Amino acid sequence: MNIVRCFLAVSISLSLMACGNESSDKPDALPQIPPPPAGGYEPDFSDFETVANIDLGELKELTGQALIDGLEKQLNDSLLTRSSTAQFEIIPQWGYDTNLRVVDVNGYYALETTLAAGKVGKPSASELNGFSFKISLPNGVVKQATLSYQLSLAKPLGFGETAKSPDYIYLPGLTSGAPEVQNNKPTAAGTGFTYKFSTDRYGYLNAKYADPTNGDLTNAQLQYAEKGIKPTQGQWDLIQQNITVNDFNQDTAQANGSVTTYFNREVVAPKSGSTTDRILVDDTHPYNLQALVEVYRYYKHGADDISAVQEQKVRIKNLSFAWNNDEVALPPPVDDKPDLAGYPNIKAIDLEPLAGMQGSDLVAGIEQQLNKNLPEGTTGTFKVIPKWGFDGASNWDSENLTVEMIQGQYVLQTTIAAQAVGQPADGKEAIRNGFSFLIELPNGKVKEATMSYLYRLSTPLGNGDPSKSPDYIFLPGFTSGDPLVANSASQPGEGFTYKLNTDRYGKLSTRFTDATDNKFYNSVLQQNGADIRIDANLWHLVQQKLQTNDFVGSASTADGSLDMIYKTGVMTAKAGAVTARTQVDAHHDYKLAALMEIYRHWKHSADKESDLKEQVVQIKNITFAWKNDDINEPTTPPAANYCSTKGFTQSRALDLASINGLTGQDLLDKIGQQLGDLPAGTLTFGNSRDNIRVVENAGELALEVTYAAAETGQMATANGTDFAVPFPTGNSKLRGACFAYDLNVAIATNENKDVILLPSILLNSGNTLLSDHRYATNKYKRFSAKFVNPPHADLSWLDYSGNNYVNANTWYKMNQHLQFGDNGSGTLDFQMNDVTYFKPNAGKFDGEAFENVNHQLVDASDVDHVQFTANFDTYRHDAGGTNIQTIQYKNIAIGWNTTK
Repeated sequence: MNIVRCFLAVSISLSLMACGNESSDKPDALPQIPPPPAGGYEPDFSDFETVANIDLGELKELTGQALIDGLEKQLNDSLLTRSSTAQFEIIPQWGYDTNLRVVDVNGYYALETTLAAGKVGKPSASELNGFSFKISLPNGVVKQATLSYQLSLAKPLGFGETAKSPDYIYLPGLTSGAPEVQNNKPTAAGTGFTYKFSTDRYGYLNAKYADPTNGDLTNAQLQYAEKGIKPTQGQWDLIQQNITVNDFNQDTAQANGSVTTYFNREVVAPKSGSTTDRILVDDTHPYNLQALVEVYRYYKHGADDISAVQEQKVRIKNLSFAWNNDEVALPPPVDDKPDLAGYPNIKAIDLEPLAGMQGSDLVAGIEQQLNKNLPEGTTGTFKVIPKWGFDGASNWDSENLTVEMIQGQYVLQTTIAAQAVGQPADGKEAIRNGFSFLIELPNGKVKEATMSYLYRLSTPLGNGDPSKSPDYIFLPGFTSGDPLVANSASQPGEGFTYKLNTDRYGKLSTRFTDATDNKFYNSVLQQNGADIRIDANLWHLVQQKLQTNDFVGSASTADGSLDMIYKTGVMTAKAGAVTARTQVDAHHDYKLAALMEIYRHWKHSADKESDLKEQVVQIKNITFAWKNDDINEPTTPPAANYCSTKGFTQSRALDLASINGLTGQDLLDKIGQQLGDLPAGTLTFGNSRDNIRVVENAGELALEVTYAAAETGQMATANGTDFAVPFPTGNSKLRGACFAYDLNVAIATNENKDVILLPSILLNSGNTLLSDHRYATNKYKRFSAKFVNPPHADLSWLDYSGNNYVNANTWYKMNQHLQFGDNGSGTLDFQMNDVTYFKPNAGKFDGEAFENVNHQLVDASDVDHVQFTANFDTYRHDAGGTNIQTIQYKNIAIGWNTTK
């Protein structure tokens, strides 16, 4: 540094001689830092390779986010070298939108903020007490860097005088991780360091330095020649902070880091404590250098009346950065490991080959990675079922899951936008709020399994603090059936969901539902009797060890359990141990899956929407393991239905009693759950055609669909209903399908001129429709076939049934089914009251009986990939419909056959 006066610290006498002091009997005067020139001193960047600074004159018209964007652009434009992967990034915290501006102070442009009279502490949105934002450096792992700025206060610091204000004000400094500065305490392991400054009521400048070394510098007066230094009202005082980050000896942090502070170009040092031989970054901290540009009055001394705290304006100009290109050789991250002892089958997701993928490509890639090199003896394969966060082409969803490389490791990353709450869904405004998908295990019947992952949040959790976000975020856990978590036991047949939840207090809690009770609906999670607190920017291991209940005969046993691990330590619910549980009952088709779901699901009424900050969530090291024993499934067969009695070995029936009273999406969710094992929100009504409800007819329940008078086609919203339920066949190779129901038409179709397409079976391979086996009413009081992509031309329009008329207000038992062999060739049947409806005719199928005609139902290339869907896209197809028509359905069932 340039020393502008003569001073030797060897001895008083030498000092006097060197300075030419002729009067040895006078007391020695302590050297002082001379006042800066009018515009302040320039920083000394002579030891640094790269410099970046800001020209505030170009930003003088900007405020709010536009000012933040302008600052970021200025910094990036000032870089000598440019790279899309090496840029400054400004992360706004608070106050920037209402209390930060560019002002002209005697020809110098500066950032200005107001600290209102009597205001102390981080402000609410309506208060003026400074601002806060962070600036991430282009390379966050540099070894040597500096931050400098010129500071000017509008009002003198001090107490006991009306012209002064006894202000304790935080001022900008360098940080990594932004841990809180706590007096006399080092930072917690893995949290990094914060080196900022503060003023005090005596007018001095103080170090507020916190790092893992010790607490010696957390509140230390800065001095020059053993005398405290004071920022002077109205002048531009230069503050420059140089850091050298410590090295590592393999995985061990070395105490060779340092922080050096300059005030008006002179070195200043804390009154106590050493600024050298320090550890800034330990082996568990993800080092990422930032400037914490934060200015606010944070404290009031007990001796000062609140009325003494006056309005203060703080101005900062010439905010600059410099650094050398040498990087800290960080040790590779050492992650907490799950406990997989005793599990013979282990599979982790390798994210590296998935880098750059999004959307459906990422879904397919995850499934491919899981199924690559499965443990020997594994039956079945993993199946990934996306819900949201993967469709960038829709008007409600977005691609919101990416694979990023962080410190040499690949992670999944998603964004929860500021103010975003709730699941994205069709019909709602598009929001970026995490993602959701299911991972079905290869054998969904296993009795014991475990899943683990590490997660990390970018924004601290909390309320009443503008730098924190009061987030209720769901985190992944085990499920079967994916029932919604409610404050009650799950309904018969629904299964269970065991996911986790963050809250506005920074705690972790359960969000569990199963067939037992609501004991663990919302219970705080603890370790050693203390509530778990979630730190931002640190990796947290979560592990669930599931043991599913068994059955004796058809009775479920209460011997299920869930053990949990957090950061390798046992985690327990405050409500007690998760034991003696019944997760699945005799009505539920157990199919174990991981619900990989992260989103902000709720906002507390005490919080405003503006309190909800952007949250970036990362997840990595996703691992599954399981044992070989299956649960003993219930021995009592399910009740017979129209498909099971026709020889279909797998079947599902719709229980109308359990959905009575539901409408809209709630009704649709339950239908999808019962027939297709689908999680809530999977199905949506096409073209908003939701004209469906459960009604009572002569003491029996029926599913009623209405078709408005004169409405025609799929786009008419009052014309029937539209949704489709994929058969829950898993990865089975299919050879037959059944769709059956009782049907009752309110008005004879010849009188009402109705050609109405009925619920049908779709055959598809992946996203490709192979054929739609549609049957319809017609204007001749009969049924017809109107297939899409028919296996025989006669099925595109077939109406030959003799005198099998369909009368009004009469129940008819309808059954459509098909069977085919390994070559895709097979037969169809459409029955009314257990008799084939279409009669033999010499002009159709060469006179052969309908049920005996051999068709190529599936191409040989698709035969092992074909899937079935129950298509409830029922509507009036042709012009007609003199009056409103209703059709009621009951005893609805689907069924299928498989082959090995």
